[in-house]
Amino acid sequence: MSDAMIPEMAVGALALAFAILYAAWHEYQRNNQRDARLLATVAAMGLAGSAGLWWS
Repeated sequence: MSDAMIPEMAVGALALAFAILYAAWHEYQRNNQRDARLLATVAAMGLAGSAGLWWS
């Protein structure tokens, strides 16, 4: 794989993580704590993965 692909993949993963964080916020506003925590955890893992791709 080309090195030029890594930043684009990291930006895509970052955008996806922010979309999931928005869904978590929406669920939190509707007082659905279980789903909000699950979505926030998935988004945090996505942010960590995006950071890992960015700095590799």
